[in-house]
Amino acid sequence: MHVTDPSPAKTHDADADAPPRRRLDPDARKAQLLQHAISAFAEGGIERAVHADVAQRAGVSTPTVFKYFPTREALVDAVLSQVEVKIFDLIKQVPNPTTLRREELMHEWALKLSALCETDPDIMKVLLSWSVAFSSIRGRYQAFENQKLAMMTSSMINPGPDKSDARILLGSAMLYIRLHFDGSPKDVRLRYADRMAQLVAAAPDY
Repeated sequence: MHVTDPSPAKTHDADADAPPRRRLDPDARKAQLLQHAISAFAEGGIERAVHADVAQRAGVSTPTVFKYFPTREALVDAVLSQVEVKIFDLIKQVPNPTTLRREELMHEWALKLSALCETDPDIMKVLLSWSVAFSSIRGRYQAFENQKLAMMTSSMINPGPDKSDARILLGSAMLYIRLHFDGSPKDVRLRYADRMAQLVAAAPDY
């Protein structure tokens, strides 16, 4: 006589075959969350993005983000610190004006900025957002800008008491970054860089 097995048929569980998720160590988790925070700030703006936006991007709970960044100030500080590091590194990579003609120097600046816009677009978007933020983080941006100006004028022959030449170059660089994210064609950006190079070459010694 045929006897039917009353137990339910076993089904194949695909999840059972999947390797267990590797738990990230605290430093790696914090670094991962920071990258998501930079993206959230780039999209939502420095003054609007919050822990919940980071959690959604990272696929974790909001309390998890608070565990690594206990306050919004801590989260903002971590993001802005990353921006500062990237930009200071960029300035250090640009050759000294004494080793290149002015036109070459301007084109070198353009190349470096374009590369960073392509490899770290979120960092550059946060930079643009930060430059026009007038909340409690304004003072930090002004200090950051003064550091950039000091680095730029350190190799200038005649930077002037108010660093006007460096300010003009810095403002031009910010506009060049905007061209990338405004969808300006590459040839437009190149013509802008060429024109800036011509203007700098024609300016009095600095």
